Amino acid sequence: TNGTWYQYLIPAAEALSDWPAVELSVEQMDTIRHGNRIAADATVGKKARGISEQGELVALLELDEVSNEWQPKKVFFS
Repeated sequence: TNGTWYQYLIPAAEALSDWPAVELSVEQMDTIRHGNRIAADATVGKKARGISEQGELVALLELDEVSNEWQPKKVFFS
């Protein structure tokens, strides 16, 4: 590959487009980035992408069905 490999990268948010998206407020993003849980809407599913109001991928979230909260599994810093 003659240095063009980067053309084949796709944004993470797009790669996980089959996961439902949960738009996070600035406060929720701060909470998630510190590894803490936020209240969830259980109708979304068991896994979701946490995205900023600008559409950037912030975190991969997993539903804790007992507490009905999103647990951050992977957090991305821009």
